[in-house]
Amino acid sequence: MAGVHHTPAPGRLRQRHRHRPAAAAAAGHPRKPAAPALRRPALAADDLALAQALADAATIGPLHSRTLQRPDTVNEHLHTALQSRIVIEQAKGLLAARRAIGLNRAFGLMRRHAQDHRMLLSDVARDTIANGSALPAPPGRSEANPADAE
Repeated sequence: MAGVHHTPAPGRLRQRHRHRPAAAAAAGHPRKPAAPALRRPALAADDLALAQALADAATIGPLHSRTLQRPDTVNEHLHTALQSRIVIEQAKGLLAARRAIGLNRAFGLMRRHAQDHRMLLSDVARDTIANGSALPAPPGRSEANPADAE
């Protein structure tokens, strides 16, 4: 029957999970009677989708609650991202000016250097600002500023 979910036979589930009660008792969890979930009827596809949606909604609530309890964490992440972006933009401009290249090429050089050396782009940008233009010179270009060559 298409669209219907069937639960495995109770005997097969008990056989598969026979070690769990002993492990739970050894861990100090007492045995508690529960309503048998193994004898539920097969669910139609629509009912199964509704049950999944309700389970998803029940899971999302506690997750959002944790996020709302820690708004400082979100603010810290946003602040860090903004600061990293500012440093990257400064380094990109510095590198472009020093090497007389376009901003896109400067960004590409920094990104490639970060990837090749397994570094964060923000760390490469900080190093670039601290050291002038510490990245290797692109082929056919010198490290010096073209204005110095006159």
